[in-house]
Amino acid sequence: MLDYKLRWLGLDVKYVNPKNSSKTCSLCSGSMASHEGRLIKCESCGSILDRDVAAVLNLQMWGAGFTQKAFHELIEREELHMSTKDYVTQNPCP
Repeated sequence: MLDYKLRWLGLDVKYVNPKNSSKTCSLCSGSMASHEGRLIKCESCGSILDRDVAAVLNLQMWGAGFTQKAFHELIEREELHMSTKDYVTQNPCP
């Protein structure tokens, strides 16, 4: 149904395999481990994210064909006022 509605609106539909989307750091591609409740912590860069936020960021990048580095360069090039890592750090999930 969602596929039909999006195509009806003229939007492209891209399917992405969700496997490991919440086990991969969306900032550095490192492995994520359980931290507290719904939070996960990257074993490489130390970032702490809500597992759903990490999954959504990864699925968006994978669907668009971006690497983490290219995705974050795009965000910074669009003149957002802070890097993704700074945003995540300053806006922790409850």
